[in-house]
Amino acid sequence: MRRYLRSEIVKKPRVHRVNKRGKVYKYHKFTRAALPNGVPEDHIDFVAAWEIEESKSPGARQRSSVGTVAHGVNLYLKSKQNAELSKEYRATINKNARDILQKYGNAPLSMLGPLHINSDLAKYTGTQRVARCKAWRQLGLWWKERQLTEFDPSDGIISIKAPKTDGHLPWSKDEVQAYRDRWAIGTTQRLCFELVYWTGARTVDAVVLGPRMIGGDGLLTFKQSKTQNPAHIPWTSPLPDWGETLEVDRAQMLACLPKGVFTYLETSTGKPRTKKGLSNLLSAAARKAEIQGRSAHGLRKSRLTALAEVGASVHVIMAWGGHKTLSEAQEYIKSANVKRVLIGTEQDQNTVNHIVPIGKMVKK
Repeated sequence: MRRYLRSEIVKKPRVHRVNKRGKVYKYHKFTRAALPNGVPEDHIDFVAAWEIEESKSPGARQRSSVGTVAHGVNLYLKSKQNAELSKEYRATINKNARDILQKYGNAPLSMLGPLHINSDLAKYTGTQRVARCKAWRQLGLWWKERQLTEFDPSDGIISIKAPKTDGHLPWSKDEVQAYRDRWAIGTTQRLCFELVYWTGARTVDAVVLGPRMIGGDGLLTFKQSKTQNPAHIPWTSPLPDWGETLEVDRAQMLACLPKGVFTYLETSTGKPRTKKGLSNLLSAAARKAEIQGRSAHGLRKSRLTALAEVGASVHVIMAWGGHKTLSEAQEYIKSANVKRVLIGTEQDQNTVNHIVPIGKMVKK
């Protein structure tokens, strides 16, 4: 009996304990899996379950001996460089970094080289391999800069480009109209649609847009989560001559906006909407409008394509979409030029050479 009482006070590390109405529920801190209740933590059943979850938790089970891959990965994960990555990119890098720690954590960092990394990369294909390669490059360069290794072990690895796909397809004009016919102004579905369609913002950015981002010049300006590049959207400012046909879209968006809110897409309880929630809402609403295979990101493509087709310059598309390079925006110009050659557009002009300064983008 005495031994049993002593065992009751044994507490395993990385166990989250929740007391509800006098009953203690236990979970593994990293995997969040439920652990056996009603038995002491040194009981054979509890220990077995705990060890299984420990094996799934690389950060917990690796002891990060100095000079090992585990030590190098853990230092990187806590670094300023990692913290400064965009939220989306950091999630991808860290997911792969933790997997690298789990699989190769005990290996000596000084012995790691391109041969070993290429062997790891060979286990992946397509976008998974691209993401894995980026993680190795982030780690290798940081290790060298912090003198944890004499050379960058990722220097010389075999990288590949992500497979070319059509990605998220833009919405056609008929699909846009079908959505509007199904969801009237005043519905949440219509508000979410019009805001994303007019701004061309990614869902991760659309959910934080609000009145505070509108400047005295009538532009809505925000820093993009993915690229940290600013995007500038005409909000109340006059559109230039080439953009007059877009005024209908802007009017539809402005008519949907709620008053007295911090962010435009707040939930009914006043909480910020999540990017996943917004994406799921738009996809579900599209299906109910009998529109198949269209997404929130497709609306971004539709907006930037529409800009190119009415004659916006590559610089305007860059400013609106928040692109970092000319080549990204140029793709929309090329597409519009192909269409112009085949069937013509409302504004038949060479948009590649039609440069409109940012300052004049929203002024006649």
